[in-house]
Amino acid sequence: MALSNHDRVAPGLLDPPPNLNGVAELTVVRAEGSIRRYTLSVAGGGVQISETEASSIDVRISGNESDWIGALGPESDRSRLSIDGDERLAGILLDGVTTVAERRSQAA
Repeated sequence: MALSNHDRVAPGLLDPPPNLNGVAELTVVRAEGSIRRYTLSVAGGGVQISETEASSIDVRISGNESDWIGALGPESDRSRLSIDGDERLAGILLDGVTTVAERRSQAA
């Protein structure tokens, strides 16, 4: 499971509360050492995703590929992810992405 697969589906499938606003930066350190960053902007019940760095963020969630696989997999083990900032925003986004991953896994 790669986080990059979720960037194409999350905007239509994530359903944050309409009163939730914020920006999250998700950082993935790949096995070969490269770094991928995804910015999730939440506003008005919707989510926009880009692969650019945001100038201002409310929460930064980071980990290596193994950490992300554990967090988004069936066990939902987020203990190895580093979450710095708005933990409520992080939790809602991670819950949403985990639900998307579960649906895709069951459909396969």
